[in-house]
Amino acid sequence: MKTSFTINRITTSSGIFRVKGLWCTQYENIDSVEITSLQIMGTDGWVRISHQYEENAQCIETSLPALLLHLKA
Repeated sequence: MKTSFTINRITTSSGIFRVKGLWCTQYENIDSVEITSLQIMGTDGWVRISHQYEENAQCIETSLPALLLHLKA
């Protein structure tokens, strides 16, 4: 069963993010997180990040452990 989540602000080594998604609480690992919306704090406010670009995908992958820790807390 997947539970929806919203994190309005999380600070990671890659930046400050706003995240929405689904989390399978039955399996507490990185593969259990599905991100549906990801924004990073830019100089003019929140900027939506697309999963399609490899550079963004690496940023997301780097931030997933911090996200998972936040969800478990």
